[in-house]
Amino acid sequence: MTLFEAWRRNSDVVHQFCDASETMLFAFIDASERIVECSDGFRRASGSHQPLAGQPLEEVFCMPGGEPVELVPSIPPTLSLPALCRFHGDTRLFRVVLFAVDGGFLLLGEFVGSAERKTLENLALLTGDLVNISREMASKNRELEAANAKIEKLSRTDELTGLANRRAFFEYLESLLAQAARQGVALSVVMMDIDHFKSINDTYGHDVGDVVLRHVAGILAAGCRREDLAGRFGGEEFVVALPHCDASDGYAFASRVREALEASEVIPGESRRVTASFGVSSYKQGDDRGSMVRRADEALYTAKTRGRNRVVMEQGTGPTSGATKKP
Repeated sequence: MTLFEAWRRNSDVVHQFCDASETMLFAFIDASERIVECSDGFRRASGSHQPLAGQPLEEVFCMPGGEPVELVPSIPPTLSLPALCRFHGDTRLFRVVLFAVDGGFLLLGEFVGSAERKTLENLALLTGDLVNISREMASKNRELEAANAKIEKLSRTDELTGLANRRAFFEYLESLLAQAARQGVALSVVMMDIDHFKSINDTYGHDVGDVVLRHVAGILAAGCRREDLAGRFGGEEFVVALPHCDASDGYAFASRVREALEASEVIPGESRRVTASFGVSSYKQGDDRGSMVRRADEALYTAKTRGRNRVVMEQGTGPTSGATKKP
């Protein structure tokens, strides 16, 4: 005879044992987590003098700290992990599991003795400490990620103007050149140099010179689209990458910036206007970052030699703009 057969043949004895024991808990829970039926020992252990049928399990049981019970397996028919629970208003702990069966769950529980309880409480404390350490580590990791992101941004940004630095600009330009070569789309580069900047520094001081650089950077950035990238190339020289812009588009962009700068008041209380010269190059098959920037720089040099405060397209061809009179 097997144990299961002996259990079935003597079910009345087993039932009496279940009803008499307050250290062993037996109950059937429906899918809505309400008690359908429980052993009399379960009822007495709960401290109730009334039948528990129909009551939600969470109104009878709670976790050791008073939290709502979380016992029901998420994917039937599985077995829930053993959980420590107690009856509301009682300090005794029971180790409880749920077996998924047709129509609900079979709850089995056993009383946890004092020695084992102490071990489990210590384990719970250790688990809590590990959870806190894990949360603290996760928080530190987020802080580290934020710090690394800030460092990465700083490594790609000009500190004074907030524009891209040379490294960031060249990386972006290389990606645009690859796109232009692959898809045949237009691309222009604009080089810009503030006219007579040394004179500004010598006359008003380097603090005012820094104000001028930030002001020029602001006008340049304001003229850019989302896909454009403006950078400080060095000193008083700036550069802009203009994807999907041909030579005429680049020329128009530089002209707008030149006019906006000339019309603005940069040095408060001073009639002197700050101007800049511009050189524009456009993508040609086989270009790399060096060739595009070099041609834009050569056009910029031409703009300087022609009297400054003007826009010149590469190779000295195409339209030019700006006053011939030196500012």
